[in-house]
Amino acid sequence: MSSPATPPELLAWRGVKKSFSGKTVLADLTLAVAPGEILYIIGTSGVGKSVTIKLAIGLYPIDAGEIWFDGRRIDTLGERALDQVRL
Repeated sequence: MSSPATPPELLAWRGVKKSFSGKTVLADLTLAVAPGEILYIIGTSGVGKSVTIKLAIGLYPIDAGEIWFDGRRIDTLGERALDQVRL
């Protein structure tokens, strides 16, 4: 019996780390969202919810790891290329 196929990732954070002024906000965030999947990020103030989203749209640079959107690594893109991804 074969296992069901894993849907492709639409958005993925792989080993992402982010700190501000020496304070670690995200350490080794690894998360994937499939097309059509709904994701809620909940938590108390200061745990990195907004930072996670801002990293995904390129508003903050990451300190380590990778961010992928639709099969394309986006954390290394320049502003002009990110504008195209954001559209």
